[in-house]
Amino acid sequence: MRTSGYTNSPLVDITELSPNHTLGRTCIRGFVVHVTVSVGTVLAVLLWLARTIAQSSYNYVVGRGQVGLCVDERNRAWASSNRECDMNTLSIGVNNSSASHPYPISDQDYNKLIDLLVDCCERNNIMALAFAGDNANFRLQWSRGNMMLHKWFAAKACPGQYLIDRMARICDEVNGRLKARMFVTRLYSGALNRAPDASGLDYWLTQLRNGATGSAVARGFITSREFVQRNLSNADYVEALYRAMLGRVSDSAGKAYWISLLNRGAERLTVLDGFLTSREFISICADHGIRNKQ
Repeated sequence: MRTSGYTNSPLVDITELSPNHTLGRTCIRGFVVHVTVSVGTVLAVLLWLARTIAQSSYNYVVGRGQVGLCVDERNRAWASSNRECDMNTLSIGVNNSSASHPYPISDQDYNKLIDLLVDCCERNNIMALAFAGDNANFRLQWSRGNMMLHKWFAAKACPGQYLIDRMARICDEVNGRLKARMFVTRLYSGALNRAPDASGLDYWLTQLRNGATGSAVARGFITSREFVQRNLSNADYVEALYRAMLGRVSDSAGKAYWISLLNRGAERLTVLDGFLTSREFISICADHGIRNKQ
């Protein structure tokens, strides 16, 4: 949850800021996904919301594979018909592929919505999304869920049955992406001692989405030229494995054991296999929703 230092998404293609907003907000702890009931372009929706007569706005608009910025994240959009909700959430309007019940959206815009939610979660320190179900009694009960529905606050069908039926799935997909990014980011930090570059992060995440195991991705880091060229001592090599594979510093007994094996001639990849087949690493993969082989 972010309470200050707000930024806007780098996924934005078009910016047309709306005057229909309130300066400032409480925090960003969740989202309200809306349907715009428009089959037009993002720009067309943004231009309408740029009129004061509209008396409404979103933070972002998604349509035809594009993302439009309507209200800066640091400010409250006028979207959910509830001040407290708008002050604590980002509002995302998604254009429809049909402007009638159940208000479906295209696969292209569904995927772009997932991308935007993942980006917003990462920048605003939101660790996971949760949808408790279509029950107005859950509105503003943040401990139950941080995905709110507009229909809970006004006599509206928004966001439509199509998105309501997929809200839990949306949360699952976003959470899976967030966990995978945490896994890969830790490998960059522990093995390469740096933050991930965008292209490299995208490459490894694509490998995981395409079925690569956690062990295969981890091995890729340790056998990479960048890691080998660090030219680590046996002690530092073992410490790097603890940080990259297990996400923690070494315990003295465990570190001494692995260093002893290396000093007696064991191959470094043999020691790596010991980490990759450990119960601790297998558990980490499971916790992050990542396939792995024992």
